[in-house]
Amino acid sequence: NLCLAWEEFYIKRGVAAAEPKPVGWIPEVFTRGARLMEPEELKLFAYAILGNGARSLHYFAYGDGIPGVKGFNQSPALTEGIVRLNRELRTLSPYLEAAYPVIIPDTVFRGNPEGYETYALWVGDRGILLIVRINRFDADYKNNDMGRKPTFKAVPVEDIAIRLDKPEWFEAENRSGQVVWTDVLEGDDAEGRVRGNALELELERLELVRVLWLENARKGDE
Repeated sequence: NLCLAWEEFYIKRGVAAAEPKPVGWIPEVFTRGARLMEPEELKLFAYAILGNGARSLHYFAYGDGIPGVKGFNQSPALTEGIVRLNRELRTLSPYLEAAYPVIIPDTVFRGNPEGYETYALWVGDRGILLIVRINRFDADYKNNDMGRKPTFKAVPVEDIAIRLDKPEWFEAENRSGQVVWTDVLEGDDAEGRVRGNALELELERLELVRVLWLENARKGDE
């Protein structure tokens, strides 16, 4: 958990320092021993970093030709995980290319006691991209036989209630205030509501990461 907290700490400052230029994240998915980063671990880190405003990932590295260093191509599981993650990021690219983080957890070093973290990004005035991730997991960083014996264990969370400040520019399509957050990756949409100046939604269970999109019914040129 501390490793992820430090990654967020530095990427957050990098995004602020480079603004308005985009910032990419370079995960070190190699090993000098016998443990490689595992697919779920990489996915969790990646979405936390994207929630902080990073726009891209650049993997480092295969390690071929460097004595004592083995890269992710030595682990079929990690290689397949990278392919899946890249596919997800291509799906999200229309949102991420214009996304601006407005809600970033300030509890990354001590962790939300509820067991999850929430990131909200405005995509112009088109809508809101919401990233929700678990913040409890175990990885002993011992030998995982190049990924063949996984050690990363996520701790799922149930009955999550999320409340966000509603942007002034946002308008719900339904006058009753009911809204639908579209699950961009898994298709498991979540119902929510507008209550005063807040947006509320509930998630029954969070296994690792959810990415949800809320479309704005009022466009800027209307």
